[in-house]
Amino acid sequence: MLVQSIRSLRRRFAQTRSTRDLPRSGRPRVTSRAQDHYILNQHLRDHFRTATATAAVTLSTHNNRISAQTVRNRLAESGLHGRRPYVGSVLSRRHRNNREQWALRHKNWTRQRWRTIHFTDESRFVLSRADGRVRLYGRRNERYADCCVLQRDRFGGGGSVMVLGGTAYGYRTPLVVIDGNLNAQKYREDILGPHAVPLLQAHNVITTLQQDNATSHVACVNLEYIVFTKS
Repeated sequence: MLVQSIRSLRRRFAQTRSTRDLPRSGRPRVTSRAQDHYILNQHLRDHFRTATATAAVTLSTHNNRISAQTVRNRLAESGLHGRRPYVGSVLSRRHRNNREQWALRHKNWTRQRWRTIHFTDESRFVLSRADGRVRLYGRRNERYADCCVLQRDRFGGGGSVMVLGGTAYGYRTPLVVIDGNLNAQKYREDILGPHAVPLLQAHNVITTLQQDNATSHVACVNLEYIVFTKS
């Protein structure tokens, strides 16, 4: 077998001055150029469209159904690859403008000033059902494009657990498990009182508590409680 391989290589080199394999025709394509264009357009119109859905409505050049892998191959040839989408909140134009203004106001902050900010947030982890993870087909640098953002409102339901934590420069809060739904009273009694405010007082009395606009966070009684206890 080794002798035959050497002879074959010598013969190929004598004919082509190279030992590389000759070009091969490969497996015939089962889609035409027009079908390739159709597949690409379907996923450009809807980045969350699955390859299986496209394969189910696309016929090959031999009037047979194509496979989902064929669809993935055609998309990959055009630069579309399966990716996890960025999950973001449903933002209106006012929300976008407010975020832009906030970023402009803080873009020149020094590192020392950012050290006085304490960030907190809570997350809910669903235990009793699928996590709803989806995929999309997108190009590079399209992660935050509107067509590639999976917009979601707040979710809830049974069979889940909510936890809250906070972090700042050089320290962090313990991970707090929240029993049931989080309302203004529970946020003050279970989060602010025993965890957030004592941590601010212990490290820096001028530290700012940064939190989102959840109803329990921006309730007047909780905002007054933070100002009163820090002062």
